[in-house]
Amino acid sequence: MSSEIDMIFEDASGRDRPVDDPAEWKICNSKPDPNQQITHFPVVFGVVRVSESCEDTVPE
Repeated sequence: MSSEIDMIFEDASGRDRPVDDPAEWKICNSKPDPNQQITHFPVVFGVVRVSESCEDTVPE
């Protein structure tokens, strides 16, 4: 079994910005939600720039 996980980083601000360097972003939400088993791929992380607040994200 592989230890690799297929992940996607999406701009959670609603501005549809490309996430070229994930190190410049912080995670605000995920699909599946925290504490849920990963049953399908890819895992999707909703992110905003480190200088921004997760409170400013667009609801899913």
